[in-house]
Amino acid sequence: MAFYNGLTKAGSMAFYMDLNEKCNVHGNDFKNRLLTILT
Repeated sequence: MAFYNGLTKAGSMAFYMDLNEKCNVHGNDFKNRLLTILT
């Protein structure tokens, strides 16, 4: 996961927001799953 670890905080947030918009998913469940993947 070196690619994700190399992102800036702003880049990570932009990535998260973009993915969230594309998936049209809302709520902590999606957020927690994404954080699990990225970390």
